[in-house]
Amino acid sequence: RSFAHGEFFMLVGYIVYYCYAVLGLDPMLTTLIEFIAGFIVGMLVERMVIQELLTRPVWQLTTIIATLGVSIILQNAALHIWGPDFQSVPYFIEGVAKIGGVRIAYQRLLILAVSCGAIAVLWFVLNYTRFGLALRATAQDSDAARLYGVNIATVYTVTFGLSAALAALAAAMMAPITAVNPFMGLSPLLKGFVVVIL
Repeated sequence: RSFAHGEFFMLVGYIVYYCYAVLGLDPMLTTLIEFIAGFIVGMLVERMVIQELLTRPVWQLTTIIATLGVSIILQNAALHIWGPDFQSVPYFIEGVAKIGGVRIAYQRLLILAVSCGAIAVLWFVLNYTRFGLALRATAQDSDAARLYGVNIATVYTVTFGLSAALAALAAAMMAPITAVNPFMGLSPLLKGFVVVIL
């Protein structure tokens, strides 16, 4: 469990704002940039903050506390750098679709399509790649996976980076709908936390 992913979402929201709204880059290029940025930030946080804690007793609790600290630091840093103002991001796709008498913005349909695509790719990775096999083995029994030659540290790092990249992808899709601000990561974080607990 990580409390830092809401702030990964927020940081990438600002990347989307500057790349797309300010610099005018192509939406696909913007999404690629923020996906890679999220992946790199996630791996760095895992290497610098979490990895050392995984070898200590009660690591399940200490990692939650550590990521909460990262969340507070990132949120306050964003507030100090960009201020509390809301920054609007234009829709990637303008217009509205009419489906059965219901009007739906193309941006929301794009979010649905990208979400389904991300789920399909993640399902394929988990079930049909060596990394997916290593990840599932580590999740079931990390000691046994280590005995079979799985590099546990690498699996943890890449997995955390991938989860941050998915949060970044969500931020890219949602930034035009929820204005970018230092507190935009709170809502998805709470929803994700509820899903994990339930």
